[in-house]
Amino acid sequence: MIVDQKIDINANVKQASLIADRNYKQEVDFELITKNYSVSNPFTGLKIAVLQNERQDNAIRDLKPKMMIGNKINYDYDRENVFNGGNEFREADIKSMRYNSGYVASIDKDYEGYLAYLMPEEKRTFEVYKTIEDINGKMKIKTEDGDNSDTEADYIAVHFYLSYPVPLIDGDIHIYGALTDRSFSDESKMAYNFKEKAYVKTLILKQGYYNYQYIFLPNGKSAGDETFIEANHWETENDYTIYVYYRQPGENYDRLIGVKHINSIKE
Repeated sequence: MIVDQKIDINANVKQASLIADRNYKQEVDFELITKNYSVSNPFTGLKIAVLQNERQDNAIRDLKPKMMIGNKINYDYDRENVFNGGNEFREADIKSMRYNSGYVASIDKDYEGYLAYLMPEEKRTFEVYKTIEDINGKMKIKTEDGDNSDTEADYIAVHFYLSYPVPLIDGDIHIYGALTDRSFSDESKMAYNFKEKAYVKTLILKQGYYNYQYIFLPNGKSAGDETFIEANHWETENDYTIYVYYRQPGENYDRLIGVKHINSIKE
């Protein structure tokens, strides 16, 4: 993605303004400062995309300016620019096959290679919020069993296990994060095991550190619901990226004229 940074973007993330949202949602307010760059038709020429933790499925798009004062274009809304806070990501630490990390129950090896079984997991819907250091759905390829992670990291079959009493009939559970390309597909979809009373999935991953969440995807929908399994807290630490595109009068393409990365907690 090539950006020709023509404008400045001032932005902040805060607890949602509306009383009904305050316990669960985060509000992303921002302002474009065009400086000497000419934006002659901001209401029709500007296109905005706000992403949370690089997710495309729940991105907020097509926000219109709330007001303009001089060279400042304001997007300070109470409702249109809010996201579910969600919860901190779960982790799978498979940097070494010599020991079990805190979230790995066991590691086996057979003729096909290594198998890592993660600890059985459950819904977090009714848990209070806990601060957990995470990397917001990213992954880091790394081995502690060799000197060069680029060439010596092994592939591992990693077994995920989410306890659930009955199979869901109105949607599917997906493992979501960089480890599944942040998409909903057969690769990310879990299967229900009636004997175990759990959703299960095996992914082939390289040694490293992975963040993920269990996201419910309703039938016929393209946007997942992270709150169904993972709960929803306004305090959650999240990354946000604001993309600003502009189409000049007479042109037939959009220029990316501004990008801003912000965090809900970190300055």
